[in-house]
Amino acid sequence: MERRKVQRTGGSTYIVSLPKKWVDGHNIQQGDPVDVHYDPGGSVTIHPIGTKGSPARSLRLVIDTKKPTEHLVRRIISAYLAGYESIQVHAPERIPMAHKQEIRRLGQTLIGIEIVEETQSSITLQDLLDPVDFDITRGLDRMHQLARAMVGDALTALTEKDQDLADDVPQRDPEVDRLDWMIVKQFHLVSRSGPLARALGLGPSEALHHLLVSHAIERIADHASRLAELATQAPTLEIQASTRDAIRAQGHRLLELLQDSFRAFQDADYNKANDTITELQVAGQEAHALLAKGKGLPAKTQVNLALLVKSLERVRSYSIDIAEAAIDHHLMREMAGATS
Repeated sequence: MERRKVQRTGGSTYIVSLPKKWVDGHNIQQGDPVDVHYDPGGSVTIHPIGTKGSPARSLRLVIDTKKPTEHLVRRIISAYLAGYESIQVHAPERIPMAHKQEIRRLGQTLIGIEIVEETQSSITLQDLLDPVDFDITRGLDRMHQLARAMVGDALTALTEKDQDLADDVPQRDPEVDRLDWMIVKQFHLVSRSGPLARALGLGPSEALHHLLVSHAIERIADHASRLAELATQAPTLEIQASTRDAIRAQGHRLLELLQDSFRAFQDADYNKANDTITELQVAGQEAHALLAKGKGLPAKTQVNLALLVKSLERVRSYSIDIAEAAIDHHLMREMAGATS
């Protein structure tokens, strides 16, 4: 961080000199306009206008063929999340088939990514999605719908021993992951670009709250998949009808509260968020009562019932996280209103 002195020219004009490295890096000339943005926290952000002097961000990755393909996958995903528009993968001689297959899979998995060039020794991935075209709020809403449906279907599969439904739940998890990754990428881009933040109507602080909610929903979807996995072991989860009814009732209540948490976040509703947190805390006590119903049952059934309760407890906990993000969201909007 640099500290610069404010100077006064004329009667009422205050000026601060811009860092030469920043000016040269963006090819800014005397007389060029810049965007000046007033942030809610009291700071001022300056951004260059347009793309002049700002070439596409590209990254060159060299494959170490002695390492597992997972290493390359992680590097590509990290580059994607960081906002690189072009990712060039190179090998000293030729790219091994296993690595090629993983790169192609990522081309189908990551939103906006396409393979635009391929030779024996290199593959170029290009992000073709304009960040302005992806609405973080709508993406988050889609994630919520998917995760909520996954939990509901997993519980139905468990209580009704529906194998087909149990098998279908995990197949939806990759879509939740794709959206979560996209929101991470958008957060990084919004944090660096004031013009993009204004185009999306979402400042860095608000984007951060959306990112936290996105991660909570992604983890809820993971636990839905775990519940579905338990459903595939239905023969070892022989429980009384009253226990199945209790699972249905508690699952239904948790799904209602998950939706309430998410709606509170969308609306930045402080009171609804607080009320939902209180109800979720009560639901936690009911989970312990459900676990007590396993006493006297076969050991394998008790273990599976405990795993079920654990996943429901995590869904409850992440729902609280979403409601708490709603409170933060509300306070941030209040602060923005007070300083505007």
